[in-house]
Amino acid sequence: MKSKKFILITILLLIFTSIHTVPTHAETLNAQCVIGSSSSCPAQSPQEIVKLYGTSTNGSYWLNVNGTARETYLILNSSYPDSGGWFLGMKGTNSGNSFLYNSLQWTDSSTILTTTSLSDDVSTEAKFHAFNELPVIKLVAVFKDRASQAFNTNGSGDLGTNLFGGHTWMETVTSTTMFSRFNTNNNIVDGAGYTGRFTIHRETNSSSGKLVFPYQTGWTRYGFNNTVGYSYRWGTTSNNEGNMGSNDSVSGIGLDAKSASAIVSYSDNLTVGPNGGSGVTNPGNLNYPSGFQIWGKMADPNLLSPRSLSITPIAGGNVTATWLPPVSGTISEYLLQYKPTSASDWSNATTHRVTSITATPSVTISGMATNTYNFRVFARNSPTNQTSATPVTSGNISVNQTSSFNSFGLTGGATTAVFRKASTINADVTVASKITFRSSGVVITGCKNKLATGSGSSFTATCSWKPSHRGRVNISAVSTPVDNAISGASAPAVTIVVANRAGTR
Repeated sequence: MKSKKFILITILLLIFTSIHTVPTHAETLNAQCVIGSSSSCPAQSPQEIVKLYGTSTNGSYWLNVNGTARETYLILNSSYPDSGGWFLGMKGTNSGNSFLYNSLQWTDSSTILTTTSLSDDVSTEAKFHAFNELPVIKLVAVFKDRASQAFNTNGSGDLGTNLFGGHTWMETVTSTTMFSRFNTNNNIVDGAGYTGRFTIHRETNSSSGKLVFPYQTGWTRYGFNNTVGYSYRWGTTSNNEGNMGSNDSVSGIGLDAKSASAIVSYSDNLTVGPNGGSGVTNPGNLNYPSGFQIWGKMADPNLLSPRSLSITPIAGGNVTATWLPPVSGTISEYLLQYKPTSASDWSNATTHRVTSITATPSVTISGMATNTYNFRVFARNSPTNQTSATPVTSGNISVNQTSSFNSFGLTGGATTAVFRKASTINADVTVASKITFRSSGVVITGCKNKLATGSGSSFTATCSWKPSHRGRVNISAVSTPVDNAISGASAPAVTIVVANRAGTR
């Protein structure tokens, strides 16, 4: 019987322990960083950088590429086509052959090339991690620096006059990586006669526009990853006959003979170029290689906003921020930003990543300067490179960089002490400080500038006090914050009744 009771008690204890020892899980407020500025603080997309800071400067930034921070060249200037937000996936020179149709650069998703060439040019052959792994919904090919017959440097083709500065093709695609798109056949234009867009072959979308790439009017094909007639990864090929197979011209990127070129191999009834008017008859063999770039655009941020942002100021320039997750969607972390209300925009906002999140996120920011601030929070999903389309924001929040005493007095709140017998005085202040303790206005021996230690808004120090006077004695303290920008504080005096010692020594 006794053993059964013991077993029952043991089971109950195990159940109780399992209920009450669930580990706690709290948010981590990471050190402030500028999103996109370093490998430890990558952006989820070019658009995220613009949303956070209003940045319009093109250049090298860090992006989350399949879970790894990669340095990537970005177009953030909104004057570019489609309001900017493009990343560079590949570029080639007019004389290079790194990107022939069967090159590993197209067929191997782990191959990269000259990833340190982070500049908007066609002077280096380069293929970036972003080409292999970032999802895109739009693609732009830019042809520039042709070996003969230059392109319009003001831009032409699908994007017309544009800041990319070359002849352009642009396609909207189902969300995929560049690598996948260029390894899958897709004939966007395919048919008898000249059925293509004029901007594929001409500077403008007009039958009389200046010719850029050659074509024939029997059959035209344009798109991705073609192997009939001529091979290309992104290009156009045509035939004077009413079918594909004996094609006489090809233009584009990833050709059999050139990385990027306009090629004519036969001189029968051709409308050719480049940069001709209506064409040239019987030109013979032509091969005009060019430099090229492939740019990609990711989907715009579309996560829902976090909710119910609340900012609570605490003494000493500290604030606590709490909020709720979006009503739906998977969230892996948050971005918490704040700026002085007087700042006209968020270009210089302070940004913190908030990780290890719970269902009710809460973090404390310490040591903020005295000012009035605006706060906002974006949600993030790192695996999908997504961010909130809009943040949740706060109103104006006043923060005062001051210190104060949370508590002061004898241990346990005692109001009596014994003559020449040690008692402990405790002080708790809101910021890291040095505390000086006094008895009847006189500094207590050994209790000058004692360092109060702790975290958040609670820092403590103690003083061992042996009263040297009997009767009513006032004890007090002053704090001097370690940060000189924070004002000090005084503890209200506490009256202690000091009695005689009981018995003899």
